[in-house]
Amino acid sequence: MKVLIFGGNSFTASHFGWKNELDTLLVTRSHFTYQLSQNGAEKSINKLIQEFNPDVVINLISVAATALDDCKNYLSTNFLISKNILDGCAMGPIKPKKFIQVSSAHVYGPIESSSICEKTSLNPKSPYAKTKTMADMLASLYENYFKVIITRPFNYSGAGQNVENFFLPKLINAAHNRESKITLGNINLVRDFSDVRDISSYYRALVMNHEANGIINLCSGKGYLLGEIVEEVQRLSGHYFDIEKDDSLGGGLQSKTQIGSNDKLIQVTGLHPQYSITDTIRWMLESMSSKKRKEI
Repeated sequence: MKVLIFGGNSFTASHFGWKNELDTLLVTRSHFTYQLSQNGAEKSINKLIQEFNPDVVINLISVAATALDDCKNYLSTNFLISKNILDGCAMGPIKPKKFIQVSSAHVYGPIESSSICEKTSLNPKSPYAKTKTMADMLASLYENYFKVIITRPFNYSGAGQNVENFFLPKLINAAHNRESKITLGNINLVRDFSDVRDISSYYRALVMNHEANGIINLCSGKGYLLGEIVEEVQRLSGHYFDIEKDDSLGGGLQSKTQIGSNDKLIQVTGLHPQYSITDTIRWMLESMSSKKRKEI
């Protein structure tokens, strides 16, 4: 099986250990002489499709930060690049059999729920969420060309994730560097967290499963209080830091509890989460320590 991954240098793709089992081509913007969001990019993309002839295409390209006030960048990256990739896949005689569009649980908006399923109404509030919703709707229009899967990941973390834009890596970095104080938003919130190694397994299953289609949440189905995650990082690292609260962090309206339903994910892939939040924290702490030892 041949898999073409747009966003091949992303945090998520870096943990696709299974890609070595398949004939996989990782694509970044450097593959093209101009930006993927520009008019005409679909022709270069289609040339790549005709040459590589992938069975499956995965679009992982996205702005990583979710709370920026940057509508233009979100529109260009989350929507226009998706449009050009979809057009490039659909326009030639050779087409992929399956297209996996990576969306986000942010499209559900600030809903208060302990079981957000794929049929939950969309209520995107932020520029990030709105452009992801636009890309979702666009991808669904191409179902006559190839099978379309839209994944909606909830929070997930792991070794190597950006420490600037994500909650858990920020905590791990503070503990590793023995910082005396860290600035966080509201930690009295319950959120669904997964390990990127589980996420990788889910994508492999969706690549290999010929029957999978439609919208699929990628989540653990478990809720974690952010404050308890802070305590677990401190306990496992042996380092305790003070917390300075900044209500502006996190952006926009925030619900107290947001937990995804992984019922459909389990039904389609047969997979359950293999890693707990404690497993993820231990792995991230060890990875940071290992990296430091190598630098020394």
